[in-house]
Amino acid sequence: MHGEISVDSEYGSGSVFNVTIPQHINDNTPIGSICDVLGSTAERKKRTVWFTAPDAYILIVDDIEMNLKVLKGLLAPSGMHVDTAGSGSECLKMTASRKYDLIFMDHMMPGMDGIETFNHMSPNAPVIMLTANAVTGSREFYIKCGFADYLSKPVDEEDLKNMCLKFLPSSLIIKGSENAVTLNT
Repeated sequence: MHGEISVDSEYGSGSVFNVTIPQHINDNTPIGSICDVLGSTAERKKRTVWFTAPDAYILIVDDIEMNLKVLKGLLAPSGMHVDTAGSGSECLKMTASRKYDLIFMDHMMPGMDGIETFNHMSPNAPVIMLTANAVTGSREFYIKCGFADYLSKPVDEEDLKNMCLKFLPSSLIIKGSENAVTLNT
């Protein structure tokens, strides 16, 4: 595309990538303001939550810190209490000391993987397998292993919401447009 890519990187501080792609203007006719298309900045920052569950306790188990942050962020608008564990052994300690309403478990973790961790648990909640293993038959495999369901990575926000609505006790969910919460993010 006849562009340029450059990087400025400092170990431990981060990296800045610059990508320049030449563009040509074919038509100078105005198409409108970006705010007309996307709404104002304030409107774009608002997010409608389709349910809240402020009394629900969720555990996310994954050895990748970024995955924990992303999932926790996606669940934040629901008001649920979200705990995270970075390993199978940490999960076992946490589930022994607290009752969770729903658990999301990564499959491929060092040490005990998600299936081994699940087999050592006395689950007090539905456990959903989180995995990038999205081949045909994966869902059936994980359900046969005893998991309540399966959610593929990267996690789609709508799929995550639907999984919560499917498995959280209905008594914990405040649902519907009349109870929707608008949050600034």
